[in-house]
Amino acid sequence: MLAIVYHDPGDESGHEMVRELARKVEEVSGVRVRALPMSFVEETEKPFNRGELVYSLIPFRGGHLATIIEKTRESGALYIGKIPLEIISMSLVKSLKGCEKATLLYWKAKRFVNEQREDLGSLVKSIKENLGVDVDLETDVAKASGCIAVLTLLPGRVTRKALELHGHSSVKIPFLFRAIEEEIVKHVTGVLESLVKTEANKRV
Repeated sequence: MLAIVYHDPGDESGHEMVRELARKVEEVSGVRVRALPMSFVEETEKPFNRGELVYSLIPFRGGHLATIIEKTRESGALYIGKIPLEIISMSLVKSLKGCEKATLLYWKAKRFVNEQREDLGSLVKSIKENLGVDVDLETDVAKASGCIAVLTLLPGRVTRKALELHGHSSVKIPFLFRAIEEEIVKHVTGVLESLVKTEANKRV
């Protein structure tokens, strides 16, 4: 069984988006998948089953990812990874092409802030190298300018405020999920296939 963990979305539609992703992974891989919001993981002593595989849909390193890894270990489950930054980076470069300036809006982590900043910094570097545009990192929606990408996986308060203040023409990515969903499915199923092959080779 595979557990996919995600941030509790500010918009209820986000839950169904992740459940649909779970269904796609299950269909492709043949592995049973359950989608767990971060609140469940935080509030449950052992949220995962012993031997269960755990994948994080938290986009960046920070306190929540650290909690997932810690709870995985305590539950006797196996952490198999998170969304690769390369997937997010490719999506940003594609969506921001043609922009003269860009702003990346994000929620600041409460713990492991340096790790989050390193991840965000790598996205900024990739965009600058591929598109040659100025890129700002910003937590205040009102201060965003140019082409805007909201770096939350699912729709919520930042998405709503960005669209209200800046409009659909400026907000190129209102939330990450729609831009990277298919790539996530490919990545998760690829990791699962690799694990199956590794186990098979052990038995030979």
